[in-house]
Amino acid sequence: MKEFIKDYDCICDRFEEDTTGDYLQKYMQDKTWIEYILSNEDLTHKVIIKKDGNYRTFTVTAALLPLDEKLWSAVFTDITELELQKKQTESILSSVLLPMLITSKKTRKIKYANAFAENQYETTKDKLLGMDVKELYSYEGQRDDILKEFETKGSLQNYETRFKTLKGNEFDAIFSLIEIDFGEEECYLGVASDITEQKK
Repeated sequence: MKEFIKDYDCICDRFEEDTTGDYLQKYMQDKTWIEYILSNEDLTHKVIIKKDGNYRTFTVTAALLPLDEKLWSAVFTDITELELQKKQTESILSSVLLPMLITSKKTRKIKYANAFAENQYETTKDKLLGMDVKELYSYEGQRDDILKEFETKGSLQNYETRFKTLKGNEFDAIFSLIEIDFGEEECYLGVASDITEQKK
């Protein structure tokens, strides 16, 4: 890390400018980058730093030092290769002609949605990303039922259930689920095929 902060007072002076809102900046809203991390510990924080003409992507975590609340430590983990793999995965999934969602095991939030998922759940990708997947369940306890079936059989294929769109419309579905590493996170990849018409 010394190589990155050479000739700079703060590592944050090396943060690449970002207009998407996906990466840390020196100032985040009304907070410094470190204050923002400390007040949003449930989020995954990423930053891009340029070195030797190449852009490197890092996740960043931070914590106050126990003996002095005015001091903090930050850990930068290089995930450049993982991010490349993630983009390659997204490219492959975008060509699959089925509604696909990737959700975080830890947070249950949607990390990826393809165009077919947008249509099926009657919404946009921007609204799906970051949303708790429970918003698409049709009844209380549905997640537990799905995971119980998954854990019992070691996989989930052609499981019949019901989901709902963000407009509140329910539909019958054949659902399949697998585990997947998406970027640096353990996730589930789910495919729900609408079979409402076939059941009429």
